[in-house]
Amino acid sequence: ACAAAGALCAAPAYADPAPPFAELLRRAQSAAPRLAESRADVAQSEGLARQARARPNPTLSLNVENFGGSGPFKGGDAAESTAAFEQALELGGKRPARIAAGRAELEAARAKAAQAQGDFAFDLAAAYAQAEAADLRLKLAGDAIALAEEDLRVTRAMVEAGKEADLRSLQAQSVIEAARAQLGEARAERASAFARLTALAGSDLPITSIAVSLLAHADRMEPLPAVDPIATPPYLAAQAEREAAARRVRVEQTRAAPDLSVSLGVRRLAGDDATALVAGVSAPFPIFDRNKGNISASQAAL
Repeated sequence: ACAAAGALCAAPAYADPAPPFAELLRRAQSAAPRLAESRADVAQSEGLARQARARPNPTLSLNVENFGGSGPFKGGDAAESTAAFEQALELGGKRPARIAAGRAELEAARAKAAQAQGDFAFDLAAAYAQAEAADLRLKLAGDAIALAEEDLRVTRAMVEAGKEADLRSLQAQSVIEAARAQLGEARAERASAFARLTALAGSDLPITSIAVSLLAHADRMEPLPAVDPIATPPYLAAQAEREAAARRVRVEQTRAAPDLSVSLGVRRLAGDDATALVAGVSAPFPIFDRNKGNISASQAAL
């Protein structure tokens, strides 16, 4: 009976024992998918902050007029060609507002990455402890089957000797069945807990055992350091996100101001064999679009 119980509770071969928690946390800094995501968010914000400083590109144009037709325009003798340089001028403080918003977004991404570090350390510790607890529960479930098997053996011997009723043997058998069901649940919980720990840590090999106990230190009473609530990562991240939202409101407000486009060029008059300077200024007429919808949306987000 004990041999059968031992076969039931035998654990699979350990592929990769987990290192001590502090070492696992250190390794996970570069391997954990969640932390890789937060680093990518920071890198994205850095790129967008650099892009926010860019000015509009100029436009070079070449136009040819009257190069063909009838009458005096036949043969291209009256052709006029114009080479021009055009530059859009951002008005209303668009570029400074955009740069400030990019910086605020970057600070928010960095603050959220710092918060993610703390949240990840907490979750990894919880997963480590849960895996260790699940391992202990599986061992206890195996011990419970061994005890139930021994109880059934003794009960059957007493029933055969006439010292116990047949009902007592049925009761002992039902205890074994319940213990076997609990063993199956414990085995599934253990597999799930170690799979969660492996995924969270970003380990290439499956973690299937705990080498150094973390729960052994759970009953230690250590003094907690004084914590300033407004210096905690969640508060700082929320504050940075609010600042970024306020900067986005300003960006949308500046977009309501129309931009100017100025151009300067040289026109070649083939018919007169002469050249002339040309210049121009253009701006959109803000009748239909004053960016009010985007301003309202950004204010609501703030």
